[in-house]
Amino acid sequence: VEDLLREFGPDRVIFSLDMKNGQPMCEPGNWSSQDPLEIARQCLSLGIRRMIVLDLASVGVGGGVAQLNLCQRLLEEDAELELITGGGVRDVTDLHTLKNAGIKGVLIASALHNGSITPQDLQTLNS
Repeated sequence: VEDLLREFGPDRVIFSLDMKNGQPMCEPGNWSSQDPLEIARQCLSLGIRRMIVLDLASVGVGGGVAQLNLCQRLLEEDAELELITGGGVRDVTDLHTLKNAGIKGVLIASALHNGSITPQDLQTLNS
């Protein structure tokens, strides 16, 4: 992460904290902790300004955004963090919840494909 930030700068690097059932998908020992919040904190301390928080076990199941609490904690610690999340978005209500929480972007696919989020729904986010 440090090398990428040095090479490209913080405006051109997005760190993706990929998880499965809340557990980071990385080899033990790559970070000082296997706790997702601690990994994110380490990235912030290195200079990461943009981050994706994604729980792959939630993708496509429409059970709600599994990592909303983690996202909220990160934004409480660093309100300037440009945070994107995804996995489990059910409908436009979830999108409004994420927007109100300060999330800057959302990865959605299944809810668009199955019609539970429509183009008209997306227009309501700007109002």
